Amino acid sequence: MFLGFVVYKISLRYPAFTFEPQGRVGAFEPHLARYLRLAEFVIGLASGSLVLLVGSSVFKGNGGYLPWYYASPLLLLGACILFGVTFMIWIQFWYEQFQHGVTYNRWAYCILRTLGFGSALYFCVGYIWLVVVVTRG
Repeated sequence: MFLGFVVYKISLRYPAFTFEPQGRVGAFEPHLARYLRLAEFVIGLASGSLVLLVGSSVFKGNGGYLPWYYASPLLLLGACILFGVTFMIWIQFWYEQFQHGVTYNRWAYCILRTLGFGSALYFCVGYIWLVVVVTRG
């Protein structure tokens, strides 16, 4: 929520929003490919970590359950995946809408940025928290 507010405040500096830098048709497509590839990479790392950690709990004591203090970093990594997948859907949806003449507005821009940066933030905080939890004892 705070991140969305910051993105909105920063976006007030921009008078218009477009997917075409300098008005060049199709110029966004290489950027779109990079954004999607980066989102796929982060989602892959986060989901792989979740699966590995939860899957390895079978081999630990505690009756196959992870200790409670793993819940918060796992929830953050889960939120990273949710935000990342939603980011990928949202950017594809709005780029296609833009191609069909629908105006790309401030609201769509702010949600897109919030999802992308939120996913990255959840990933970083979740991983740092996970490292602290795993190494503290």
